[in-house]
Amino acid sequence: MPSLRLDFKKLLSLLKPKYIALTVSLLATLLLLISALLTYRSYQNILTQSLTIQALGIETVLQSLVKNFDLHFLRIKKNFLSNLIINERWQGVRYIALYSEGGTILLHSDIEQIGKTIEPFSIPGDSGKSYYLRQTSGEELFIYENKVRLEDKVLFLRIALHVPPVREGLGIARFHLLFEFILASFILLLGFASFLFLSYFERETKKMEELKNWQFITQLLLHEIKNPLATIKGFSQYLLTKVDDPKFKNPLELTLRESLRIERILKDLSIFSFPQTPLFTKTDLNDLLTEIKSNLEFLYPQIKIQLELLSEVKIFTDAHLLKSILFNLIDNAVSATLDAGESEILIRESQNMDKIIVEIIDRGKGIPDEIREKVFEPFFTTKARGTGLGLAIVKKLSKTLGVKVTLKKAQPQGTCATVEIPKGSIT
Repeated sequence: MPSLRLDFKKLLSLLKPKYIALTVSLLATLLLLISALLTYRSYQNILTQSLTIQALGIETVLQSLVKNFDLHFLRIKKNFLSNLIINERWQGVRYIALYSEGGTILLHSDIEQIGKTIEPFSIPGDSGKSYYLRQTSGEELFIYENKVRLEDKVLFLRIALHVPPVREGLGIARFHLLFEFILASFILLLGFASFLFLSYFERETKKMEELKNWQFITQLLLHEIKNPLATIKGFSQYLLTKVDDPKFKNPLELTLRESLRIERILKDLSIFSFPQTPLFTKTDLNDLLTEIKSNLEFLYPQIKIQLELLSEVKIFTDAHLLKSILFNLIDNAVSATLDAGESEILIRESQNMDKIIVEIIDRGKGIPDEIREKVFEPFFTTKARGTGLGLAIVKKLSKTLGVKVTLKKAQPQGTCATVEIPKGSIT
């Protein structure tokens, strides 16, 4: 019973619009290809029948003429067959030959072939035979062969017809065949395009549903945690100004740091869950980086952040959103550096003709190649205490602000996160 239920669920999972569209297109394509194959065979049969009827008509005339003349007379009149083709105006005839049982050509519409041997040589049956033969020149011929009884001898008649004239006469059948192949290809492409579009639509719908769920959870957390957290943080900051005894001061600092960390998580959830509308103002990038340095050095007393800044960098951006980008990148660098047993991070500014570059260089173990493409996905993390939202937020806000963020290996070890701000944003 459980297995049947599982199979039923699998069946229901296949009954999605994208799979239905793909299945219908594949079935339609298969039916059209079968129809095209049957049409092709019918076309080949019609072509063969048309050529055979033409050859039979020529054979009837020749049988009658050959029986009215003896072989000796016909061999003296070597150009008999060639004159016959010209006079009768048989369209599509390549050549006509009369040959013996050994394959020796006795008469031929091309008199230079008389005396030679038919290649390929084969003896037709009582009812004759027909086949297609491709010449060394590439031309395709229809060959019809049959026996001719003359006096006490059995000779063989070969009629070679051009195929293209008859094939051109069947243009409607050829057009129908070509149309079915084109239509089958179009339906197949349309099916795959529908499958890809519906897959994309399904993914986006799923993302929207997940986002709505996270918005609900975020609103609930912000409502239930924000006020108590603000009280804890406020009292911790107040008591730190009144207490000098390390016995009490250290726990208070730890309480404040953990409160700030929870506040940061809530802020990240809010940024990730709700759309962010940037408010562009003139911002001092150096002040922004200095503030982030102070905050992180308070949260992680064991870390040392070194700044190499330009003399003055004014940019026109949303300071709040850009700070979130930089904070998350630097916070990741801090975690990677501490996990590797190191304690220093370098933040360096530079600029070229069209952009300002902020490099965040850690001394961690680096990002393995197999997960490099996944680090920007939501909730993907390798940290024991991480939420997996940091780089997802970086990716989202980077698109909003029009900046470019890349991760690459640093030398001799670690990761270099690069934030590129277009020169056009600078005022």
